[in-house]
Order: sequence, then C-alpha cells, then structure tokens
Amino acid sequence: MSPHLGLLFLRSRGLVAHGAFLVVSALAAAFAVAELDGVPLSAARSVLRLSWLACLPGVMVAGFAAPPGDAELRAPRRPLAWWRLGWFGALLLVPVALCLVFHPEAASLEGVWFARNHAFMLSLSLLAAQVLRPSAAWLPGTWYLLVCWFLGTKDGLGTPWWWALPGYGPYDPAAGAITVVMTLGAAWTTVARPARVDG
Repeated sequence: MSPHLGLLFLRSRGLVAHGAFLVVSALAAAFAVAELDGVPLSAARSVLRLSWLACLPGVMVAGFAAPPGDAELRAPRRPLAWWRLGWFGALLLVPVALCLVFHPEAASLEGVWFARNHAFMLSLSLLAAQVLRPSAAWLPGTWYLLVCWFLGTKDGLGTPWWWALPGYGPYDPAAGAITVVMTLGAAWTTVARPARVDG
C-alpha cells in the first residue's frame, strides 16, 4: 500500500477535520465516566454521562465522510479498498484506545460501554452518508443523540426507554447485536461505496 495514496486519501477527507476528530475523541474519552447527570428541563430524570459522551466522536465523522474526489476515483481499486478499511478501523479504535488510556481501570464495564456506543454512532453516521447529502449526513445521529439525552431516560437512575440504545447497559444483548450489524454494514459500505455525492 503506497504511503502517497494514503496521504491522498486523508487529504481528500480533510486533515483539519481529522485533527478535530482526535481532539473531540480525547475530550470525550477523558470525561466519559459512569456518573449520572441531570437532564436539562427535568429535575426528576438523569442520564449517564458516559453514554452520550461516547457518541460524540461518531457524530463528528458524518461531517467528513466526504464523497471521493476525482483523484481517489482514479486510484487503483484494491489498495484503495485497504486504505478505506484501515481508515474505518482507525475511526473505530482510536477513541476507544483513548478511553482506556485515560481510564485504564475501565477495561471492563465503562470501556465496553464506551466502545459499543461509539461504534453505534460511528456506524450510524457512515450509513447516513450513503443516503443523504454530505451537508445533511450529520443530522440523524445528532438529532437521535439529543432526543436520547433530553427524553431517553425514565427516572433519576437513568433507566432508558426501549428506543434509547446509548442508555442500555454495556452487556445488553439486543443493543450489542444491533451495534455489531450496523458496524459490519458501515465497514462494508465504507470500502464499497464511500459516500453519496452531492447533486
């Protein structure tokens, strides 16, 4: 795999955007702890801080899951597919690795919770980029996260409603299965169909 092709690939998606992704990932990982915070406009309900902070890096990805440029489209297909898959893997693993760096004791419960919610939102963003224009691909994840934050819990213990997947426990089988399916789908579409082109 040519390093020149890798640099071309990253530049086509914005080096500044990737830098911002790293900063947001580091901040989210640093402050993602299993503590309850009050829900705005509702003193009777709470939300787990970790559950929504873990989703922020994934929401950002929709902003630079840009359609491939002409130079990338002319590049050899096989090595480019490997670069796309590696890019997806880096987006998936870097925030999780940062979480474990900041919270080495979180390798079990908090680490799994952070990893699942990040994978879920990252996959949602990349799948949204397949059907929406790049300028609108960030909307599904952003709105879903906001609704989960404001309305996704039932009580002061942070008990989630059935539709608020980020609030489900880290070992919940249904939330885990949905996330695995979405992650595999996002990985396949990232390699085969990078994003929709405006127009």
